[in-house]
Amino acid sequence: MKKIKLVIIVISVLIVIIMAVMLKIMSDVKVQEQIKEEEEVIINKEINILKNRNIFYTISSCIDKYTNFISKNDTKALIDILDTKYIKDNNITTNNVINYIDKFKTKQINVVRKIYEQEIDKYNSLYYVYYTARNDTDSQIEDGYFGEIKREEEQDKYIIVKLDFSNETFSIMPYNGEMFR
Repeated sequence: MKKIKLVIIVISVLIVIIMAVMLKIMSDVKVQEQIKEEEEVIINKEINILKNRNIFYTISSCIDKYTNFISKNDTKALIDILDTKYIKDNNITTNNVINYIDKFKTKQINVVRKIYEQEIDKYNSLYYVYYTARNDTDSQIEDGYFGEIKREEEQDKYIIVKLDFSNETFSIMPYNGEMFR
């Protein structure tokens, strides 16, 4: 009888130890998965000139949306398209988002000049964009014909567009244009 009690106690202790080890391993796996999701691990450090026309036009459209939201002072929409890591790193809210982006009051005409791409993972890529922008005042018609057009000086602009192909979304990060200079 004493041997049976001893065997049951030993088996119970072993089961408790095995369960504790399994719980520890499972919690470590969950923590590692969370870290992977939060950190962007760039698998391809190469940055190459963009050659895909479809992505070129997609990026141009993203920039047009972004500058349109700025011209309308639509802070909620700007928060929605700014990159979440950029928002978190800079403590951006709808009240201060305008302090972190270029400011202008009229619609912009944007001309993309050069795009570099960098693959983050299988479904996400970063696009470093150099474009020029000017106010959309060139299309004014006077007396039924195009009068003398006063072109404002174009401004060089730089931005990073992150495309998420799995969710078909994009996000924007203002950028200083370091690689283009």
